Amino acid sequence: MKRQSVNSIAIRLASLTIACLIGFVTTYVFNRVYVRFEKVGMGSIAMGNNGRGGFSSYRASDGVKVNFDRLDFPSADEATKAFENVLGGSNRTILRELLSDREAKVVVGERVVAVFPADDGGEWPMMVCHEGTKLYEISSTSLRHILIFEKRHRRY
Repeated sequence: MKRQSVNSIAIRLASLTIACLIGFVTTYVFNRVYVRFEKVGMGSIAMGNNGRGGFSSYRASDGVKVNFDRLDFPSADEATKAFENVLGGSNRTILRELLSDREAKVVVGERVVAVFPADDGGEWPMMVCHEGTKLYEISSTSLRHILIFEKRHRRY
């Protein structure tokens, strides 16, 4: 009788362990495949003398942090100058393309994905977009998360 009870407990413990492992692995895979972003902070920023805007910080469902910045400038020339200044600090450009309006007839801006030097000696990717008097930046340690975030939240 006592032997049957020990076997029963062992089977239940093994079943519980397997169920927990399956749940943990499923949650991990789900969070990596279906990335969701939670806003964790926001504030205002300035660039140069005339660029004013705001930033929002996000944490992805798999723990990666993403920052989104939006700056407004008084003129398109000042926004272009700020755009070029930001890109001047990059190590290399991954993608550079022109942005068109919804009918794809008029060029309204430019989008660049580049890699920038990090303070710790490494590199970090950033997407920089210039459209008229606006400048957008999305940065993270993960290029994959930048592209996912941009695809879901793109309003320019």
